[in-house]
Amino acid sequence: MTRAATREYFERIAPEWDRWQATNRYYHQRIRSLIRGMIPPGSRVVEIGCGAGDLLASLAPREALGLNVAEGLTTLARRKYPALRFETIEVDRPRIPAAFGPDCVVLNNMLDYVYDVGDFLEALKPALTDRTLLIITTTNPLWAPLLRLGSRLGLRAPDSPRNFITNRDIRSVLEVQGFRMVEDGLALPVPRWVPIAGGLLNALVPEVPVLRYMGAVQYITARPRGPRPPLSCSVVIPCHDEEENVAECVRRIPPIGRETEVIVVDDGSRDGTRRRVEEIRARDPRVRLVAFDANRGKAAAVRAGFEAARGDVVMILDADMAVTPEELPKFMTPIQGGTADFVNGTRLVYPMHGRAMKSTNFLGNKAFCFLVSWILRQRVSDTLCGTKALLRADYLRMPRRVGERWGDFILLFGAGRLKLRILEIPVHYQERRAGASKMRAMREVWRFLRACWGGWRMLRFPDAEPPSGRRPERLRSEIEHHRDLAARDVEHVWGWDSPAGRVRADRRGRLFASLGGIRPGARVLELGCGTGEFTRRLADAGSRLVALDLSADLLARARPKVPLSRVCFLRADAMILPFGDASFDAVYGCSILHHLEAETALREVRRVLRPGGRAVFSEPNLMNPQVLLMFRCGPLKPYFGTSPDEMAFTRGWISRVLGRVGFTRFSVRHFDFLHPSTPRALLPLAAPLAERLERVPGLRAISGSLLIHAEL
Repeated sequence: MTRAATREYFERIAPEWDRWQATNRYYHQRIRSLIRGMIPPGSRVVEIGCGAGDLLASLAPREALGLNVAEGLTTLARRKYPALRFETIEVDRPRIPAAFGPDCVVLNNMLDYVYDVGDFLEALKPALTDRTLLIITTTNPLWAPLLRLGSRLGLRAPDSPRNFITNRDIRSVLEVQGFRMVEDGLALPVPRWVPIAGGLLNALVPEVPVLRYMGAVQYITARPRGPRPPLSCSVVIPCHDEEENVAECVRRIPPIGRETEVIVVDDGSRDGTRRRVEEIRARDPRVRLVAFDANRGKAAAVRAGFEAARGDVVMILDADMAVTPEELPKFMTPIQGGTADFVNGTRLVYPMHGRAMKSTNFLGNKAFCFLVSWILRQRVSDTLCGTKALLRADYLRMPRRVGERWGDFILLFGAGRLKLRILEIPVHYQERRAGASKMRAMREVWRFLRACWGGWRMLRFPDAEPPSGRRPERLRSEIEHHRDLAARDVEHVWGWDSPAGRVRADRRGRLFASLGGIRPGARVLELGCGTGEFTRRLADAGSRLVALDLSADLLARARPKVPLSRVCFLRADAMILPFGDASFDAVYGCSILHHLEAETALREVRRVLRPGGRAVFSEPNLMNPQVLLMFRCGPLKPYFGTSPDEMAFTRGWISRVLGRVGFTRFSVRHFDFLHPSTPRALLPLAAPLAERLERVPGLRAISGSLLIHAEL
C-alpha cells in the first residue's frame, strides 16, 4: 500500500461517497453516536479523514477543521457544510495550524489507510495541547474476510489495500509517541440494522469477555503526556455542622501549586460553622465562604464551591480531616505533570486508624468499586473517597445528569464521559476527631444504584443522555424560526409596538439598567438582542455594550436602530459565549433563557461575569394562563409566534437552576400584569394597577413574567 494508491482510491470513490454512506446508514449512525458521546458540543474539533464531513458536522463543534487525503472528498464536504473548514493533506502528513489548539482530534478509520502509523502520530503531536483528546477507530482485523466479501457483493464500498491493526498494536505506538491511553474497547458486533436483536446484541456483546472481540469496530482514546504550565489550586471544603473541625482543617492546608485559595461551603449548618469561617476569613486571605441557608447535600455544596472557584485545579477536602490536609499536594503532582486529568483518593491501601470506616461502609464501597470500574472501563478502587482533584475547565464541561446526594458518582461518570485519565493516589484514612459522620452507605445504596444506572446509560448510549440535549437541531430550528419572524412584523408578534407594549418595554429597560448596575464605562452583554428594542434603550447609558443574537436576520433589523459607535453587535450562540472568564460587569436579556438550555446558558453567564457582576433577565411565567397555553399547547404555538423548542418555567424551577450553577445571591420575583393589548386610553389606570397586583400574595403567582436578578 503506497501513499499514491491511497489517494487514488479515495479520489475514485468520492463521486459515490454519499451513496455508499446511505447503503450502510446504520453503521455510520452508530459510529457517529459512539464518537459524539466522547466530545461535548462546542469543542474545537479536528477530524482527519473526514470524508464528506457528516461526522464532523454532527459533533456541533465551536470550531472545526476537516482534513482529507483526496481533493474530491474535500470539495464534496465544502459543498455540504459551507460553514465548516475543510482542507486536503498528504497522506501521513497532517497539517493542523499551531494556533488551532484542538480539544479533540478524531481519526475515524484513518489509521487503516496511513502508510506508517508512528510517523503519522509523530507529525500530529506538535499541534496537540495537554488537554487534547485523541479518538481513534479502526476495523477489527477479524472482520477482514467479511469486509472483502461485502465489497464483492456490492454491500459496501469497493475494497482497497488497508492496514489491519489491533488495539494492542496501536497502544504500543501511542506509548512510544508519548500518549497515555484512557480507554479502549470494541463495538458494533452487528453493524447492519437488524430489528430488536441487532440493538440488543450491540448493547450486550461488547460487555462480555471473549465475545466482545466479535465487535466490528475497535476504538481507543488517549491524551498526550507532558508537564503543564504552573497551575493554581482551589480547595473546596463542604461543611455541615463542622464547627469543631473547620478552623483546624483550614489552618493545616499547605500551599498547593502556583496559588492556593480555600473555599468553605457551609451547607446549612445548625451550629456555629458559618461564624467560625467568618472569623477565619478575617485572618486568612486565602479563605472564601459560600453559604446555604438550608442543607442541600454534599453534591450541591461541592458544585457551588467548584462554580465559585478561581483556581485551575479544584480539589475536595472533607472537613472531618479523615484524609489529612497535608496529603493534598499529592493530588496536584500528577495533574501538574500531565500524567492524569482526574485524581481520586483511595483509602483502601494503608491500614485504617481505629473505626475510621465501618464494615458495612467498607463492603458497600467495594461492591460499588467493581460496578463503577466496569461502567467506566477504568480502574477505581475507592468510589466514595471524598478527596478528588481535577481541572476546573474539565468540570465545567461535565454533564450533570447523573445525580446522587454525595457527588462522587457525578464526578466519576463525568470524567468517564469526557474520557479523562483517572489516577488513584493512596491516602491515610483517619478516624474523625469531632462530630459525627453523615455517610450511611447502606441507606444510600438505592441512590447509588440509580446513579450507576444513569452512568451506564450515559456512557454506553450517549444519544439517550446527550451532554446538551438536541442542541444542533434546536439551534437550526431557532434560526429558521427567527428568519420567518424577521420577514414579518416581528415587533407586533412580540407585542412591543403597541402603546402598552412600549410601556412594558420602557419599564424592563429601566429595571435592567438599575438592577444590573449599568453605568458609564461598564462592560455589558445583552443576550438575545433580537431587533434591538432593549439595545436601543440601554445604549444611552454610556456603557461598553455588546449585543449578541444567534439570528443574522434579526441582527440586520437591530443594527439600524443604534449607532455602531455605542454598541458592538455580534452573532453567536448564548450557550457557548465567545468571551473569556470575567469579561463583563453585567449581563441582561429579555425573554432569551426560555429559548435556550437555561442551565447551560446561566453557567456561561456566571463564567463571563466579573466578581461583583450582575445578571438580570425577564422571562415568561409558566403559571400565567396565557403563557401556559402559548408554551404547552402545540397547535397554538404558530398563532403566538412561539418556536417548537421554546419553554417557559416557574419561579421555583429557575431558582433551583440558579442555585445549581453557583449563584448564591439571587432573587426571582413575579412581575408584569400589563397586557400588550391594553388600549391606550386605559393605560393611566391599568399600568399603576398592574404594578400593585405584583405585590398581592397568591395573585402575583400568575403574573405574566418573572424578573430574575443574580449577583456574584
